[in-house]
Amino acid sequence: RPRKRWFLLPGGGLPVSKRIRYINRELSFVTSMTIRPYNDKIVDYFNEIDDILKQSKHNLIAIGKKTADVKELDFKSNIYLYESVKDLLNVL
Repeated sequence: RPRKRWFLLPGGGLPVSKRIRYINRELSFVTSMTIRPYNDKIVDYFNEIDDILKQSKHNLIAIGKKTADVKELDFKSNIYLYESVKDLLNVL
């Protein structure tokens, strides 16, 4: 039976960059949005991740108050936003 794979990412960037497109397994990337990315970079950050993930089976789970800054964006990929860990645990 397949197991879910979760990878924790720093809030400032997606270190595996575009290489994740070539990973065959479905992955869940988790990031905590506390300080970074900074407010003036957050929309670009999510647009870049959305562009990378939309061609894959992977998804991103972003947690933190900063997710409120992008909740109105129209993502083409599987990006899930939660204001707190408690909110995420309520749906797991």
